[in-house]
Amino acid sequence: MAQSSITQKEIEHWGLRKDQNGIWRCVGRLRRMMPQIEDFPYFIKKGKLAELIVKYYHENSFHASVHYTWTKMRQRYWIPHGRAYIKKILRKICRGCAMWVVTPFEQPDFPPYPTARITATRPFEITGVDLFGPIIIKENQIKIKRWVALFTCLTTRAVHLEVVETMSKEQCIQAFRRFISRRKQPKHIISDNAKNLIAASKEL
Repeated sequence: MAQSSITQKEIEHWGLRKDQNGIWRCVGRLRRMMPQIEDFPYFIKKGKLAELIVKYYHENSFHASVHYTWTKMRQRYWIPHGRAYIKKILRKICRGCAMWVVTPFEQPDFPPYPTARITATRPFEITGVDLFGPIIIKENQIKIKRWVALFTCLTTRAVHLEVVETMSKEQCIQAFRRFISRRKQPKHIISDNAKNLIAASKEL
């Protein structure tokens, strides 16, 4: 796989010399330390060849870190700005490593509180309602199912609970009537789109 041509500026900056096979090697300032040109690393420009070399060393070192991959590579190959280049390439080609370094989720900004949460009102003047269950209870030594209607005040966060026998519209209406007999009728009620709650709201 051919590389793009080496410029004169790169030759001078990196101290490049050709070996007996005409391949550029990065000699730098260590030419007196290793007299044989073959002992110096090959000079590899950024490109497809460099990418394949990075992949080879990374996978053969069992997906080691950028620092370890670069340390092993530069014993034989020299890539300009190698550490940053390896980091960039691994983010692109190694999905297994990317899952450990990328940010999977960024916490969004919290929305402002609704007006009902910050306006001074009497308890349960603005109420949220929902049902949960079933809960298994014993009645005369027989296990039966019961549900609970939960009413919560959006201002004070107070909670009022009413037990219902079924999830029917009639049971929801009875639970609401018991609630207002103790807490007074609220001005606003908020609920989800459960069919029983919608049906009950049409009759109230």
